[in-house]
Amino acid sequence: MWENGARLAAIDWVDQALRAVYIVLLARYLGPETYGYWAYGVALYAMLVGVAGAGFDTLMPLRLGADKSNASGYLGITLGLRLCCFALVLIALVAYAFLVETDPLARTIILMLTPALVGRGLSLWARAALLAYEHTRGVMPIGMGLRAAEAGVGSGWPLSGGGLGGRVVIRSVFWVGGGLTGLLARNRCPPSTRPRFNGSAMRDLVRQ
Repeated sequence: MWENGARLAAIDWVDQALRAVYIVLLARYLGPETYGYWAYGVALYAMLVGVAGAGFDTLMPLRLGADKSNASGYLGITLGLRLCCFALVLIALVAYAFLVETDPLARTIILMLTPALVGRGLSLWARAALLAYEHTRGVMPIGMGLRAAEAGVGSGWPLSGGGLGGRVVIRSVFWVGGGLTGLLARNRCPPSTRPRFNGSAMRDLVRQ
């Protein structure tokens, strides 16, 4: 238990440290106006990731930590519900980009970050599912490996003269990679999980 807790704390500390350094470098080399566009797009999709999660990432470790009976079915329902929520927020995000956002560059950034929204949300789901089984080793590639790789590539891009568009692509590519890595890590640990779309079970989960 102590080993798992220490490993998880180390992952979070490294993640926060990398994020802080990364933000400083981006603000320095992108410039205030370009960084403003970047921060706007990232804040918008990050808010929708939270909306799509709706607190289920906290509920999963609590539920499975207390009772792992029918764990495969429960995880499948949470994954199916997460995917349904993603579909709704993606529709909302695209509608916002075309119907509300009037700045062409801001609209392009928002649309280019839609893959990152899905990837980040899936990686958070996988993280919660892995923590429910205390498989913190499976969290490490998501929390440390991919974050460090993104920080390195993403920092090197503006330093080498790259523009905002490439930086947005880097964010989306790495978060999609994080989502796929998380799903693979989750399915390496029994029970294997596939999304389930059961209306009554989803409603019961939402009521919790």
